[in-house]
Amino acid sequence: MNPITIHNLNFAYPGQPPLFCHCNLNIDDSWKLGLLGSNGRGKTTLMKILLQQLPVTGQITSQLQFSYFSLSIHDEKMFAYEAFNSCHSRQY
Repeated sequence: MNPITIHNLNFAYPGQPPLFCHCNLNIDDSWKLGLLGSNGRGKTTLMKILLQQLPVTGQITSQLQFSYFSLSIHDEKMFAYEAFNSCHSRQY
C-alpha cells in the first residue's frame, strides 16, 4: 500500500484568495478516484501540485508517480462518465 498523504497544504495564486488552506487528506492507492467539479475549484491545480509543478507550503507524501489527462467536454449536458467513455472509445 502506497498512500497519498497531504498535510496542512496551503496554496494561492498571486493576488488571489487561497485555493487550499490547511488542507489534510489521506488517499489509499487502491481507491479508484476521479476529480469532478465546476471550473475554478482547484482540480487542475491539485494535479499540478501532485506533479510538483507549483510551489506549496505543507507536506505531500507519496511514492507514486502521478499522471494528468485533461478531458474537454463539448456537450455541457453530457454526464462526466459519458464524456469520459466517448473520449476513450475513439481510435488514436
